[in-house]
Amino acid sequence: MGAGGVDMKTAMRTTSMGSRVLLILSMALMACADGDDNGPDQQTPDAGMSIPVDAGVRALCPLGSQATCQSSTECGDVKDAPTNCAGCLPYNKSMCLLGQCVTPEPLGGGDIFNYLFKVGSLSGTVQSFAGILVAAESSGGQPWTCEDVYSENLDLTSMCHNILDTRGQNIAQPDDQYTVTFTRFASNQSTLFIVYGYADLGAEGAPVGVSCKQYDDVTPGLGLVMIPGDQMKRL
Repeated sequence: MGAGGVDMKTAMRTTSMGSRVLLILSMALMACADGDDNGPDQQTPDAGMSIPVDAGVRALCPLGSQATCQSSTECGDVKDAPTNCAGCLPYNKSMCLLGQCVTPEPLGGGDIFNYLFKVGSLSGTVQSFAGILVAAESSGGQPWTCEDVYSENLDLTSMCHNILDTRGQNIAQPDDQYTVTFTRFASNQSTLFIVYGYADLGAEGAPVGVSCKQYDDVTPGLGLVMIPGDQMKRL
Protein backbone atom coordinates (compact mmCIF):
# COMPACT_ATOMS: atom_id res chain seq x y z
CA MET A 1 0.00 0.00 0.00
CA GLY A 2 1.28 3.50 -0.75
CA ALA A 3 0.80 6.72 1.14
CA GLY A 4 -2.78 7.47 2.14
CA GLY A 5 -3.76 3.79 1.70
CA VAL A 6 -3.63 3.74 -2.10
CA ASP A 7 -2.49 0.50 -3.79
CA MET A 8 0.27 1.68 -6.14
CA LYS A 9 0.05 -1.35 -8.46
CA THR A 10 -3.68 -0.81 -8.91
CA ALA A 11 -3.13 2.89 -9.57
CA MET A 12 -0.49 2.15 -12.20
CA ARG A 13 -2.76 -0.34 -13.99
CA THR A 14 -5.60 2.19 -13.95
CA THR A 15 -3.37 4.92 -15.35
CA SER A 16 -2.10 2.61 -18.11
CA MET A 17 -5.66 1.61 -19.11
CA GLY A 18 -6.72 5.26 -19.12
CA SER A 19 -3.87 6.14 -21.47
CA ARG A 20 -4.85 3.37 -23.87
CA VAL A 21 -8.49 4.53 -23.85
CA LEU A 22 -7.43 8.11 -24.56
CA LEU A 23 -5.22 6.93 -27.40
CA ILE A 24 -8.09 4.92 -29.00
CA LEU A 25 -10.49 7.85 -28.65
CA SER A 26 -7.97 10.21 -30.23
CA MET A 27 -7.49 7.87 -33.21
CA ALA A 28 -11.28 7.55 -33.67
CA LEU A 29 -11.74 11.32 -33.61
CA MET A 30 -9.02 11.76 -36.25
CA ALA A 31 -10.71 9.17 -38.49
CA CYS A 32 -14.07 10.94 -38.17
CA ALA A 33 -12.49 14.27 -38.96
CA ASP A 34 -10.93 12.82 -42.13
CA GLY A 35 -14.29 11.33 -43.20
CA ASP A 36 -16.14 14.63 -42.71
CA ASP A 37 -13.57 16.78 -44.48
CA ASN A 38 -15.18 18.66 -47.36
CA GLY A 39 -11.95 20.22 -48.51
CA PRO A 40 -10.17 19.74 -51.84
CA ASP A 41 -8.42 16.52 -50.75
CA GLN A 42 -11.71 14.64 -50.48
CA GLN A 43 -12.90 15.82 -53.91
CA THR A 44 -9.76 14.68 -55.70
CA PRO A 45 -10.62 11.41 -57.51
CA ASP A 46 -8.47 8.31 -57.30
CA ALA A 47 -6.14 7.60 -60.16
CA GLY A 48 -8.59 5.03 -61.52
CA MET A 49 -11.62 7.39 -61.55
CA SER A 50 -12.69 9.22 -64.71
CA ILE A 51 -13.26 12.97 -64.51
CA PRO A 52 -16.43 14.18 -66.33
CA VAL A 53 -15.76 16.49 -69.24
CA ASP A 54 -17.31 19.93 -68.91
CA ALA A 55 -19.93 20.39 -71.64
CA GLY A 56 -19.17 24.11 -71.81
CA VAL A 57 -21.38 27.18 -71.63
CA ARG A 58 -24.48 27.28 -73.81
CA ALA A 59 -24.69 30.49 -75.80
CA LEU A 60 -26.26 31.95 -78.92
CA CYS A 61 -23.27 30.97 -81.05
CA PRO A 62 -20.91 28.00 -80.41
CA LEU A 63 -18.01 28.59 -78.05
CA GLY A 64 -14.70 26.74 -77.80
CA SER A 65 -12.08 25.45 -80.19
CA GLN A 66 -13.96 22.20 -80.90
CA ALA A 67 -16.77 23.94 -82.80
CA THR A 68 -16.63 23.20 -86.53
CA CYS A 69 -19.51 25.53 -87.46
CA GLN A 70 -21.07 28.71 -86.19
CA SER A 71 -24.12 28.77 -88.42
CA SER A 72 -26.27 26.37 -90.43
CA THR A 73 -25.17 28.34 -93.50
CA GLU A 74 -21.90 26.43 -93.17
CA CYS A 75 -23.67 23.06 -93.15
CA GLY A 76 -25.16 22.65 -96.60
CA ASP A 77 -27.15 24.38 -99.30
CA VAL A 78 -29.04 27.41 -98.06
CA LYS A 79 -32.54 27.83 -99.50
CA ASP A 80 -33.56 31.35 -100.46
CA ALA A 81 -36.54 32.99 -98.83
CA PRO A 82 -39.68 33.21 -101.00
CA THR A 83 -39.51 36.20 -103.30
CA ASN A 84 -43.08 37.22 -102.41
CA CYS A 85 -42.25 37.54 -98.69
CA ALA A 86 -40.04 40.40 -97.50
CA GLY A 87 -40.28 39.20 -93.88
CA CYS A 88 -39.21 35.62 -94.65
CA LEU A 89 -35.68 34.30 -94.09
CA PRO A 90 -33.28 31.91 -95.84
CA TYR A 91 -33.45 28.40 -94.40
CA ASN A 92 -31.59 25.12 -94.44
CA LYS A 93 -32.27 21.39 -94.33
CA SER A 94 -29.08 20.90 -92.28
CA MET A 95 -28.37 22.37 -88.86
CA CYS A 96 -25.46 23.52 -86.71
CA LEU A 97 -25.95 22.02 -83.24
CA LEU A 98 -23.47 22.84 -80.48
CA GLY A 99 -20.92 23.70 -83.13
CA GLN A 100 -21.36 20.52 -85.20
CA CYS A 101 -23.11 20.13 -88.56
CA VAL A 102 -25.94 17.59 -88.64
CA THR A 103 -28.56 16.72 -91.24
CA PRO A 104 -31.72 15.38 -89.57
CA GLU A 105 -34.10 13.18 -91.52
CA PRO A 106 -36.42 15.46 -93.49
CA LEU A 107 -40.18 15.11 -93.31
CA GLY A 108 -41.77 13.24 -96.18
CA GLY A 109 -44.08 14.71 -98.78
CA GLY A 110 -47.11 13.39 -96.90
CA ASP A 111 -46.05 14.97 -93.60
CA ILE A 112 -48.00 18.22 -93.66
CA PHE A 113 -47.94 20.54 -90.65
CA ASN A 114 -50.81 23.02 -90.63
CA TYR A 115 -50.39 25.85 -88.16
CA LEU A 116 -53.79 27.32 -87.19
CA PHE A 117 -54.18 30.65 -85.41
CA LYS A 118 -56.59 33.51 -84.90
CA VAL A 119 -55.74 37.18 -85.34
CA GLY A 120 -58.30 38.61 -82.87
CA SER A 121 -58.38 42.39 -82.84
CA LEU A 122 -55.92 42.47 -85.76
CA SER A 123 -58.60 41.20 -88.13
CA GLY A 124 -58.90 43.72 -90.95
CA THR A 125 -55.45 45.12 -90.16
CA VAL A 126 -53.18 42.27 -91.18
CA GLN A 127 -52.83 41.78 -94.93
CA SER A 128 -50.08 39.15 -95.09
CA PHE A 129 -48.05 36.66 -93.05
CA ALA A 130 -44.47 35.46 -92.78
CA GLY A 131 -44.28 31.97 -91.32
CA ILE A 132 -40.93 30.89 -89.88
CA LEU A 133 -39.84 27.62 -88.29
CA VAL A 134 -36.82 27.82 -86.01
CA ALA A 135 -35.22 25.11 -83.89
CA ALA A 136 -35.78 25.72 -80.19
CA GLU A 137 -31.98 25.68 -79.66
CA SER A 138 -29.52 27.96 -81.39
CA SER A 139 -26.30 26.67 -82.94
CA GLY A 140 -24.59 27.37 -79.61
CA GLY A 141 -27.23 25.50 -77.61
CA GLN A 142 -29.16 28.47 -76.23
CA PRO A 143 -32.82 27.46 -75.70
CA TRP A 144 -35.67 29.63 -76.95
CA THR A 145 -39.38 29.64 -76.17
CA CYS A 146 -42.45 31.49 -77.40
CA GLU A 147 -42.08 33.84 -74.44
CA ASP A 148 -38.85 35.05 -76.05
CA VAL A 149 -40.78 35.60 -79.27
CA TYR A 150 -43.55 37.60 -77.58
CA SER A 151 -41.09 39.69 -75.56
CA GLU A 152 -39.12 40.33 -78.77
CA ASN A 153 -35.94 38.87 -77.27
CA LEU A 154 -35.54 36.45 -80.17
CA ASP A 155 -33.67 38.17 -83.00
CA LEU A 156 -34.15 35.84 -85.95
CA THR A 157 -31.71 37.84 -88.08
CA SER A 158 -28.81 36.30 -86.13
CA MET A 159 -26.90 33.74 -88.21
CA CYS A 160 -26.68 31.47 -85.15
CA HIS A 161 -30.32 30.37 -85.38
CA ASN A 162 -31.32 27.18 -87.15
CA ILE A 163 -34.07 28.35 -89.52
CA LEU A 164 -35.84 25.21 -90.76
CA ASP A 165 -38.47 26.60 -93.12
CA THR A 166 -40.19 29.83 -94.08
CA ARG A 167 -43.41 30.63 -95.96
CA GLY A 168 -45.08 33.82 -97.12
CA GLN A 169 -48.83 34.23 -97.52
CA ASN A 170 -51.11 37.11 -98.49
CA ILE A 171 -54.68 37.33 -97.21
CA ALA A 172 -57.19 36.89 -100.00
CA GLN A 173 -60.33 37.06 -97.86
CA PRO A 174 -60.32 38.72 -94.41
CA ASP A 175 -61.20 36.28 -91.65
CA ASP A 176 -60.52 35.64 -87.97
CA GLN A 177 -58.66 32.29 -88.33
CA TYR A 178 -55.89 31.38 -90.76
CA THR A 179 -53.64 28.45 -91.62
CA VAL A 180 -49.99 28.45 -92.69
CA THR A 181 -48.66 25.13 -94.02
CA PHE A 182 -45.10 23.80 -93.61
CA THR A 183 -43.63 20.67 -95.22
CA ARG A 184 -40.34 18.81 -95.82
CA PHE A 185 -38.32 20.50 -93.09
CA ALA A 186 -35.70 18.89 -90.81
CA SER A 187 -37.33 16.67 -88.21
CA ASN A 188 -36.61 15.32 -84.72
CA GLN A 189 -36.08 18.48 -82.70
CA SER A 190 -38.25 20.85 -80.73
CA THR A 191 -39.47 23.53 -83.12
CA LEU A 192 -40.97 26.99 -82.72
CA PHE A 193 -43.79 27.65 -85.19
CA ILE A 194 -43.87 31.43 -85.61
CA VAL A 195 -46.15 33.54 -87.81
CA TYR A 196 -45.74 37.30 -88.09
CA GLY A 197 -48.61 39.44 -89.34
CA TYR A 198 -48.08 42.52 -91.56
CA ALA A 199 -50.32 45.42 -92.44
CA ASP A 200 -48.98 45.39 -96.04
CA LEU A 201 -48.98 42.71 -98.70
CA GLY A 202 -45.85 40.63 -99.22
CA ALA A 203 -44.90 40.86 -95.51
CA GLU A 204 -43.47 44.31 -96.15
CA GLY A 205 -42.50 46.71 -93.37
CA ALA A 206 -42.51 45.95 -89.65
CA PRO A 207 -44.76 43.19 -88.30
CA VAL A 208 -47.83 44.29 -86.36
CA GLY A 209 -48.55 40.95 -84.67
CA VAL A 210 -47.11 37.52 -83.95
CA SER A 211 -48.37 34.05 -83.06
CA CYS A 212 -46.17 31.25 -81.73
CA LYS A 213 -46.31 27.63 -80.60
CA GLN A 214 -43.53 25.27 -79.54
CA TYR A 215 -44.01 21.74 -80.89
CA ASP A 216 -41.82 18.78 -79.94
CA ASP A 217 -43.30 15.84 -81.86
CA VAL A 218 -41.86 16.65 -85.29
CA THR A 219 -41.19 13.17 -86.66
CA PRO A 220 -41.53 11.65 -90.14
CA GLY A 221 -44.55 9.53 -90.93
CA LEU A 222 -47.14 11.47 -88.95
CA GLY A 223 -49.08 12.55 -92.03
CA LEU A 224 -51.33 15.55 -91.56
CA VAL A 225 -50.70 17.38 -88.28
CA MET A 226 -52.87 20.25 -87.08
CA ILE A 227 -51.12 22.58 -84.63
CA PRO A 228 -53.37 25.01 -82.74
CA GLY A 229 -51.32 28.16 -82.24
CA ASP A 230 -51.78 31.10 -79.92
CA GLN A 231 -53.98 33.98 -80.94
CA MET A 232 -51.84 36.60 -82.61
CA LYS A 233 -50.49 39.18 -80.16
CA ARG A 234 -50.17 42.79 -81.21
CA LEU A 235 -46.61 44.12 -81.50
